[in-house]
Amino acid sequence: MKIENKTIKINRGDIGTINLSIPNYTFKKDDVITIGVYTKKGLEKEAKLLKDVVVEENKETVDISLTKEDTTIDAIQNKPITYWYEIQLNHNQTVVGYDDDGPAEFILWPEGSDIK
Repeated sequence: MKIENKTIKINRGDIGTINLSIPNYTFKKDDVITIGVYTKKGLEKEAKLLKDVVVEENKETVDISLTKEDTTIDAIQNKPITYWYEIQLNHNQTVVGYDDDGPAEFILWPEGSDIK
């Protein structure tokens, strides 16, 4: 898995961890972090992955672990597929997502590919 700016690149079926921090914010016990991965076209987005992480103690960073099941999205493809993702705090504040710099991209590479 590679993370460059807001772009996440991962092979289908691989595991990975996103280390999340928010400037000037300390995560509190029982905060809920949600990652959603969506199809990228159209106004009505289709969720391909929705995952909640509940913070267990006050801390500066939270790890969002992606499992093999989380990254096994759609049918097997022979080319990278670009989705959009967002990360929300407590289901009401987007901390990573579409902004003035464009979308947060989640690029799913075929199994066993060399990610570029």
